[in-house]
Parts: sequence; structure tokens; C-alpha cells
Amino acid sequence: MQMRFNWLTAVLAVALLTSVTASGLLLSSNSQLSSDNSASATRLQMNSILSQGQLVAQAEIKKLDALAANLGMDLGPHGLNGTATRALMNATMAANANIISILTYNTSGIVIAAEPYTNVEGRNLSGDVIVQKLLITKMPVMSNVFKTVEGPMGAVLAAPVFDTTGRFIGGVSIVFNPNRMMESKLPQLLNGTSLTFWSMQNDGLLLYDEDPTQVGKNLLGPDYAAFPSLQALAWRMVNESSGYGIYNFAPTAQNVVNTECYWTNTGAHGVSWRLVIVHRL
Repeated sequence: MQMRFNWLTAVLAVALLTSVTASGLLLSSNSQLSSDNSASATRLQMNSILSQGQLVAQAEIKKLDALAANLGMDLGPHGLNGTATRALMNATMAANANIISILTYNTSGIVIAAEPYTNVEGRNLSGDVIVQKLLITKMPVMSNVFKTVEGPMGAVLAAPVFDTTGRFIGGVSIVFNPNRMMESKLPQLLNGTSLTFWSMQNDGLLLYDEDPTQVGKNLLGPDYAAFPSLQALAWRMVNESSGYGIYNFAPTAQNVVNTECYWTNTGAHGVSWRLVIVHRL
């Protein structure tokens, strides 16, 4: 009888252990499934918001491009300087808060009128790549991002100017602030999420980031040498117009963050920017 009791006890113990193990495996499986579903949902959200961000950024660039083109046409009857010309330049600046300055230049690249920074008038810009390109092609152009004399990082959208007889007389350049442009629109898309955006030029130069101290730095340069995974990903972004990747970065010296991101492309007239949406893991 004792032997039968011991045998039943052993069987029950094995059954209980099997049940507990199965329950543990089921819980582990459910937990992994829940984690996978959460990760998939986050990535779907990232792609959706990134697509919206791309449309928003592209729309803002197009607005500025249209302002430059329209100003070029409006200056035709008035020339590159004068009361009416400056009134049109100032009205264009008032139409878009992202504009830093506007200037006109003749076919020799000499600045004829500038608002509001008149001190650049008379300067020879014939050596400037964008001015050269506009004077040669007589077509709208966009520059890479650069450090402006006014202080912030800027980019140029330029348009040709023809007089009323159709003669090419020079160009007009709108200098705008890409960081301000994105800062005014992109964060609104992220409300209620833990996601962030940043953007780089197609040479690694950061033109927008939630941390303004990063703007103007180059991801491919020495400032980020301590983060090889970030630099490797930046090189991918240079060569690939869209994609997904994971990198490590330390917003502060004590806080290294593992981060996943998707990126896409925006820009105009052959100039490419990468727009990146980020999720900290």
C-alpha cells in the first residue's frame, strides 16, 4: 500500500511539474508575442509618421521655392534694385518666417540689393557655386546647408530674373533656416508619442535635431567618432535614400541610448536631405 501511495505521489508530482512548466512556457510565449506585437506596432507608427513628415518638409521647401520663383518673375518689370524691388523683397520675407534674408545679383554675380542685411551689397558672389550655377543655367537652384554670416545654418533657393523683353538680367536668392522650418512643423506630428525627428544633409551635416547643440555638426566627423554605429549608419544614409537601422548614441556622457530609426529623402533641385524618425529602445 505504501508503495502504491509513493507511486501515485510521484505521478502527481510529475504531472504538476509538467503543468507548471507548460504554463511557464505559455506565459513566456505570450510575453514574447506581446513584445513582438508592440515592436511591430511601433515600427508601423514610425513609418506612418515619417511619411507625413516627408510630405510636410517637402511642402515647406516647395513654398519657399515658389516664393523665390514668383519674386524672380515680379522683379522683371522693376529690375534688381529700387523702391519697388525692395518692397517686393520685404513682402516676400514677411510671407514666410523661415526666410533669413533675400538678395539680388546681376549677371556678373555682384550683389545689387539685399534685405535686411544691406551691408553685403556690392559683394562679388561670382565664385559662389549656386550663383555660378544659376548664372549658367538660368534655372532655379538650391544650395547645400551652410553657416550664414547672420549666424544660423541656412540654405539658398534661387531663381533667375528676366526683364520685360525676356533678357536675363541676374538672379534672386532667398536664404532660409532649415532648422527653424522643420522645428515649426515636425514636432506636431509626434504628439502623444516618444518618437523624435532629426535631419541631415547628404554629406552628414545635421540641419535639424531636437537638441539644438547638435545642429551644424557633421555625423561623419570627429564630433561623433566615439559612436561608430551611428557613423556607420550615417554612411548608409549618404548612399541609401531610405532604410532602417539601429545605433548607439549618448545624449549625455552618462546616458548611452540604443536607438532604432527609419529614414527617407526630401529636398529640391538635386539637393538631398535625409529625414530620420527615431525610437529609443
